[in-house]
Amino acid sequence: MATARPPSLFAVDTLLFKPEPPVLPKDVRALFHGREQELQRGLETLKANLDVEGKRSKQSDKRPWVIHGESRSGKSHLARRIFADMPSSALRLQCLISSGGRLDALTVLRDLFEVLRGEFKTRILDERLAASPLKNPDVRLVLQLIEKVGLFTSDVQAVELSSEEGERSAGDLGAELGGAPLLFKFLAKYQAERTQKNTVKLVLRPPTPLDVAEVCGIMVETLLRLQLLKHALLLIDDVDLLEGYVNPQQNARQQRTILANALDHLHGVPWIDVVLTARSWYAHAHKDLQPLVDLGEAPVMTPDQLAGIHDRRFKLYSGKRGPRSFLDRPALLQLAQDVEGLPGVFIQHLQTAFYHFQNEGQPGERDYAWFLDLFRRRLEGFRDRCRPAMEVVETAIRDGRGRVDVTAGNPFFGTVLDNELVYQSYYSETTYFISGLMWKVLNPSSGQEIEATP
Repeated sequence: MATARPPSLFAVDTLLFKPEPPVLPKDVRALFHGREQELQRGLETLKANLDVEGKRSKQSDKRPWVIHGESRSGKSHLARRIFADMPSSALRLQCLISSGGRLDALTVLRDLFEVLRGEFKTRILDERLAASPLKNPDVRLVLQLIEKVGLFTSDVQAVELSSEEGERSAGDLGAELGGAPLLFKFLAKYQAERTQKNTVKLVLRPPTPLDVAEVCGIMVETLLRLQLLKHALLLIDDVDLLEGYVNPQQNARQQRTILANALDHLHGVPWIDVVLTARSWYAHAHKDLQPLVDLGEAPVMTPDQLAGIHDRRFKLYSGKRGPRSFLDRPALLQLAQDVEGLPGVFIQHLQTAFYHFQNEGQPGERDYAWFLDLFRRRLEGFRDRCRPAMEVVETAIRDGRGRVDVTAGNPFFGTVLDNELVYQSYYSETTYFISGLMWKVLNPSSGQEIEATP
């Protein structure tokens, strides 16, 4: 009689404990757990206030939406889950752009530009349309404009955009689209001269983020006036993570401001809504944003809720022959308690531990002593690689402090500790807090209480 083969330690998808949230809507729905009330709040608020008729742009309170909270509190997954219930369609455009680690605002807007350029071309070149939009001279003008912007070099360029009627002024351009105000304003701003050869000459500098945002708005507006689109919903993820804080002279504050201004302009375009995710210190740092969901005000996720995330991931990503767990339940719940209710931290630690579990090659569930010993050995390996950061953390723990001020310089920037065992504060860009797990790993016998995080 054949016996069933034991589960394989490797028969799992590599996405099992990937800390970054999933992209596919079906995976987003399957893995979302424990934030149902925040999901309902975000969905109902957004749906009730979307600029689907293009009228909210005339009001002074139309500002980009923001989902904010602590590091690794589940902001990005919540945003994707909200978007999963508002899917794209023939007349709805929806896209996601990640700005984390992109270093500068122009790169983020370039990514958005490329997505919108693809959507623009796909819709106007649709052969199923009764009448080709290409017969409209202004559509061809917009096509020329986006191609010129897309191929820009680093120097100032004089470019010519061809129109079909002689001596056509910038004020005439866009008339067939009912005035096309964004196109008209853009051309008028950069027009150098009107020739007698059916062309308009523009002098364009290398595009700034605001320029690219303006062209993105022109593409959306053109599709709307052609009735090929009714609304555009854009998610710009991790706007505070363009580049991490290093010191007062080296941080991304200027680039974040430039990005915020460009996105604010884009959100102001009729029929466009922009949603951002960011940590709360960014959302409250004099930014003109509309809170959609504040996870800092939400109830802390319980150990049972975090364990439920673990179960959903195994259900989705473990194959028929793969394991269903690798930590015993007491260990899983203890880990969930030690990560202060932050799902991103919980998943990241599971990913690290599961990798080592696979390398051991022995099946069976592990207890929490195994887990803590694993992290102690990892931290020992960091002493030479991240010596300044480790010394700062150990000094803080020895002094009974759970917080580290990095105003003068950030020893965690660029190290494996950053955003894994130390996290940027909910309230301040220049304050880090040390996770309860790291405290337990480095000082297991201490009776000291950790200083409260602000």
